[in-house]
Amino acid sequence: MIKRLPIVSALLICSGLASAEFRTMEELEKAFPAAVVFDHSAELLAVDLADRPNVITGSVDAVEGMPFKQCLTLDVKDPGANVYAINIAFREENKWKVGDAGMIAFYCRTLETQNRYGASSFMLQYKPDYADWRYHVQADLFMTREWKLVMLPFEVTVDAADTPKSVLLFFLGGADPHKFQLSGLRVFNYGKDRTRAELPQSEAYYPGIEADAPWREAAKDRIEQHRKANLELVIKDAAGQPISGAEVHVKLKRHRFGFGAAITSPKLFDPKVPEERRRKYSDILTRTCSKITPSNGLKWKFYDSYKPHMDAMVEWAKVHDMTLRGHLFVWPGFERLPHGYDLYKTDPEAFRQDIIDHIHRCVYRGLGSSLNNFSTFPSTLFFPGISATRLTCVLTIPTPLASSFASKSVCCESF
Repeated sequence: MIKRLPIVSALLICSGLASAEFRTMEELEKAFPAAVVFDHSAELLAVDLADRPNVITGSVDAVEGMPFKQCLTLDVKDPGANVYAINIAFREENKWKVGDAGMIAFYCRTLETQNRYGASSFMLQYKPDYADWRYHVQADLFMTREWKLVMLPFEVTVDAADTPKSVLLFFLGGADPHKFQLSGLRVFNYGKDRTRAELPQSEAYYPGIEADAPWREAAKDRIEQHRKANLELVIKDAAGQPISGAEVHVKLKRHRFGFGAAITSPKLFDPKVPEERRRKYSDILTRTCSKITPSNGLKWKFYDSYKPHMDAMVEWAKVHDMTLRGHLFVWPGFERLPHGYDLYKTDPEAFRQDIIDHIHRCVYRGLGSSLNNFSTFPSTLFFPGISATRLTCVLTIPTPLASSFASKSVCCESF
């Protein structure tokens, strides 16, 4: 089972504990007991889909050879183009606090699919039960034809103290027609007893993962065409004369082509994560990548809490000769800023100055000289409640970071 990490469509990176270590929910609960468990298994079997028989139907079927006796079979006949058009929802009164660790777990498998790769897929989202788009976790999932225990860990980053209910949504639209089965749906709340990085998650899977998958041959041809070049050597003796028939051994140390990853910094630097798993994560990165960027550590909302990790990341990148890319200065929307910034709706001038100060802080805090480039923000920043204006803030960008910008003048537009 695989997810594309929320929501950037990347492959799930195994946290070190493969799903093979936990084949059943009982094994998972024994190894990682939770303070609070919401069991939606009976609710799942009672899902009523009778109102759209031409679009989707559901039935409860018997299961043999598994630790559960029944499952919900979903036949998505006409998924349409909109992923959100078909969904089933499960609600609970789960009072999450920022920093809590949780997990969604369930069994699933594909029965039939018109997908050319032979895999069913759907999108899962778990969020406070309100109209705001912010969620605790969102993931696209592929299913195999064998029963799998899906384990999807997450850390709560959304402050929703005034919204005690949570909703777990399965979005079934926007895919190919398919039939699949679900069972044993549960949500685990570990509070502060665990961190997300400590929890197991499903082993990596995606359509075409097989070593002999057909797409790989075409990919090899493109690699030969676009990622390789001829190396020409002239071997000379001490007098500068060419040596004929010299035996030369050449070993590639690093690709010029920039392979990179947005990394989860706790998996490298959080002491609560077992050392063996941190070392494994480091080994995978150094073996496969020449560039890295923090997935969340430099986002304004998480900037202060991730600061120790960012300092460690700079040193780690230097030691391993990695190019470090910054991400990102500002994202539009007050909900993506630290708590309290919505007060700036009544003081736009102070807000603009804080944006400038924050950009300076990112660039000059010691990361600037270490970063190869920095993603800035969309050309238009939308902050509801602030009148239309244009702001040009002039920054002196240290090299090599200056190459990230068209000029040393960074232009922000806000509405």
